[in-house]
Amino acid sequence: MSLTERHGNIRVRLLSVLALLSFLFVLAPTAPASAASGCSLNLCLATNYFQDPAYNVEVTITPPSAGTYHVHLWLANAPNYDHNTPARSYAAGINYEHGVDLRGTEIYSLSRGERLCGELWRHLGGGRYSSHGLPCITH
Repeated sequence: MSLTERHGNIRVRLLSVLALLSFLFVLAPTAPASAASGCSLNLCLATNYFQDPAYNVEVTITPPSAGTYHVHLWLANAPNYDHNTPARSYAAGINYEHGVDLRGTEIYSLSRGERLCGELWRHLGGGRYSSHGLPCITH
């Protein structure tokens, strides 16, 4: 085998390895570096950490069973500032992502260092609810 053929084989192998590593890197789940986020059971919250103040919260719901749910959001350091999302029907086991614009709520915005909490509530009927997650994040 000539020197040119060996270089060709090495180059093909190297490109194959690089292609595989690139593919695996794309598939690897990563949290955005610019997010303050937290999850608990079936609810995740996230904000853009570099936006100060933050006006939007990403809410991800993964219902354990089909039903009607809503999310209660509040500031931990000012519990009188809170917001309930509208009740919606969801199928089980699917991730649902919602953006909540805080400017339309009593919370309005999150400043650096403020702690936002959320709780996912399933409506059971007859005025009863069950909790399915209680994450808090610090912006």
